[in-house]
Amino acid sequence: MRPAKIGDMTSIVELIHKCFLDEIQRGMSLESPAYFQNLIEMEKILVLVEESGKKIIATVILKLQTIEFPAELQIIAVDSSYQRNGIATNLIQAVLDIMIEKDWRKLKVSSRPWNVGMRKLMAKFGFVPEGLLKNEYLGEDLIIYAYFR
Repeated sequence: MRPAKIGDMTSIVELIHKCFLDEIQRGMSLESPAYFQNLIEMEKILVLVEESGKKIIATVILKLQTIEFPAELQIIAVDSSYQRNGIATNLIQAVLDIMIEKDWRKLKVSSRPWNVGMRKLMAKFGFVPEGLLKNEYLGEDLIIYAYFR
């Protein structure tokens, strides 16, 4: 696992498109590689990638903590061919390591209630449900999870 490079942005956007195709078809905005590059350069987000050979097979996008808001895990995407191999677990652990390194106190992540895999992953790491937002995202509910240290 490593921080994303500027040259990775197109592959990252393609992976997100593949992993979130249903959501994109229903209206999820898919930002351009330049959009993510700009946020990285402005130090608003951190993007990590996992590779197999030279292919990016997973990514996590972390919105960095500010004085006003806690850090937020915005996207976790693992290529379907590589799921169920512990890659999402490794991505979450890497984010928690960053959280400790930066002395952040809280990390948020949201997921839809039907996403059993994400619910299990959140429980495994000790995230707690903080709230339920009704009809919040593309007409679906979201569970907000938080990890506290």
